[in-house]
Amino acid sequence: MDIYDCIAAVARPVHTFGDEFMSDEATAAIGMRAGFAPGRGFYCRGRFGVLGEAPAPVVQAVQGFLGPDLVATGWRAGRPVMPAEEAAACYAEAVRTWGRAHIPADADVEHFNRLAQRLIDAADADTLPLFAGWRAQPVPGTIRSGRRCSASTSCGNTAVPAISWRYGCPG
Repeated sequence: MDIYDCIAAVARPVHTFGDEFMSDEATAAIGMRAGFAPGRGFYCRGRFGVLGEAPAPVVQAVQGFLGPDLVATGWRAGRPVMPAEEAAACYAEAVRTWGRAHIPADADVEHFNRLAQRLIDAADADTLPLFAGWRAQPVPGTIRSGRRCSASTSCGNTAVPAISWRYGCPG
């Protein structure tokens, strides 16, 4: 299996995993318990918090696919709640919590994590600041809830192969 076959095999499940996590009420509840108001504050401050205390227009530019000012507005709304790095750690913990509740116990997550780590390590992040930010985060001790979740949040909407998959382009 070459790299494009591998990407084709995992793109949809990883993308779906991220979509389900981000739209789950349990994820929103974690943000609300952390002090974020309902809305995009937790998503924006958490997902993009790996960029540090960047100006809102920079964060808006990095994400590149959501509507004008949607991310900037959420970023600003979440700023008073907690610093960017803390919000990213809270968001990562929300991913792990979601993963523990939704990844089947019989899934070979360790094998997936080893393969995902190889892709993550090999990826050229020169033009992918969000991916680079998540890749630089510490890997938690529990494999089941760790790298697979980090890979989905960092790779799901930033890597060129994900864009190719989204538009049905062959690898």
